[in-house]
Amino acid sequence: MHRKVFLCYSRKDRELFDAFRTHLAPFAQEGLLQVWSDEEIRATEDWDTRIRETIATADAAVLLVSPDLLASSYVTGTEIPLLIQAAESGKLHLAPLFLRQSNPTIPQFDVVDAATGQRGIRITKYQGLNSPVNPVAEQEQAEQDKILAAAAAKLWSALEQLPDARERRRALKGRELTIELRPREGDKLDRRYSKPRYGDLYQGGGTLRLPQLSGLEDHELGRRLFGALFGGDSEWPTILRMALGETVTSPVLHSLRVRIVTNDPELRSLPWTLSQWQHYPLADAQQGWTFELSANTQPTPVARLHMPCSAAMITAEPAGTASLSCEAHHAGIERLLGRVWNHPPRTPYMRKVRTVLEAEALLKEPPRLLYIYCHACTNTEGLRLILEDENGQPAGVPFKNLAALLGSPPPQVIFLHTFGACSIAPPIPGVSLLLHLRRQRTSWQARQEAQGWWEDVFGNGWDPVRAFHEIGPEARRHGAVQTDYEAWETNVSDYTPKIDRPRSRLDRTGQREAVLHAVRDLVNNTRRRVTCIIAYGAPSNLVHHFSMQSIHTLKDWAKDLARIH
Repeated sequence: MHRKVFLCYSRKDRELFDAFRTHLAPFAQEGLLQVWSDEEIRATEDWDTRIRETIATADAAVLLVSPDLLASSYVTGTEIPLLIQAAESGKLHLAPLFLRQSNPTIPQFDVVDAATGQRGIRITKYQGLNSPVNPVAEQEQAEQDKILAAAAAKLWSALEQLPDARERRRALKGRELTIELRPREGDKLDRRYSKPRYGDLYQGGGTLRLPQLSGLEDHELGRRLFGALFGGDSEWPTILRMALGETVTSPVLHSLRVRIVTNDPELRSLPWTLSQWQHYPLADAQQGWTFELSANTQPTPVARLHMPCSAAMITAEPAGTASLSCEAHHAGIERLLGRVWNHPPRTPYMRKVRTVLEAEALLKEPPRLLYIYCHACTNTEGLRLILEDENGQPAGVPFKNLAALLGSPPPQVIFLHTFGACSIAPPIPGVSLLLHLRRQRTSWQARQEAQGWWEDVFGNGWDPVRAFHEIGPEARRHGAVQTDYEAWETNVSDYTPKIDRPRSRLDRTGQREAVLHAVRDLVNNTRRRVTCIIAYGAPSNLVHHFSMQSIHTLKDWAKDLARIH
């Protein structure tokens, strides 16, 4: 666990700034702190946007106060107001470090309080890391080091007391809200708020001009999406109070699972995960909010996925299309499933098909996990997947046609990973989770991010929606998660089905009993620590499978007596 610290300073105080970073370095080297300043901004980056994003995700900020800092129009006009707003919202720990004699009591910074309105706040409201009466620059070198070392220790001590963002996410259960969106004439929206099994909470209305959303920067788009879901400053505190059962003065102080129910294709395609309040992206890992499209207002109470289970991958690289590195990606998922399932290898863990005919045959008896990794586009029929015909040439297949081929029961999880400009996949009845990750072009990073989702869900037991939000803002902008469940459970069994055991003629009752007797003797006899089992048999007995067969037999018959390695 590390905490992100934002340093606000003047370049004219560079020497003291470097000295303070040196005293923070031991905490950074131990992985406790991530220290950020404008030095981290790379060439060609939008520095204003980067600073705003960093403030929105920081756990703490230190103001290196000096006359030059307070004379900077950008610092006093943008950075300090953002930092104070974050501190007043409870999002960030703010502390001044007084470097040189100045007048910090004079500037007053306006912040917006949802309960009391606008008010002015001075820097001196916050407890400093040193005394403003004896600033760092007026001390001898040895005393400066002493002050800066103490300031670094005080900062870490304060950060240790803050709740971890992951702990906030674990508390998300039960803190949820369903928002049903119904478009009216023009740009009007009807909003209906409810919770599963609780019924309606609130009704409202608003505007959302869809054509004007294109081309917006993420922060402006995010603010408009939040307004479309929760209304203005006079409305959202009431909605969140009813959803959470407590007074809400700042959305960033709470985590909320937001389910969006709508039949309108344009509304379903919007990047709701970019929603932000003021300059805080709510789906950021620090805030802990999640956004998903839901099939209905009363979803299935629990979706349970038992693993290991059947899995398949539909992928294609037809002639004339950009390479997707399908073989490498499939091999990566194979290794991942082998590791997280801790399971004797199937052949393979995830079956792979490439052609339209193979895909149609696969879907007649669909697997529990279906991964579709291919190029895609949109035409009058909607989302269209680019697969291969029998000659390796491109063959476009409407997604709705593949969905209609699904046998019963349909897959529990469908993960669409498509490349090219295309629309969001429509929901499929009976599918607990439909995730669509859209990208313009393939890359090694795209494959790694997708594999990270598989590992988070099937290896670490995360909720799939939370894992999707961890992918990153660029991916979330063009993707969507559609769900039909209230709670997700991932169960990994250590039982090995017979189909995955080595074919062997050693699986006989007498031999099982002999093994069980030997294990019991080993466990119950305090003088013995090792038992050696030796197999005798003809080549037709498949003796080379005996070690694996012994392990399975021990696990089946002696699981209540011993831990088998």
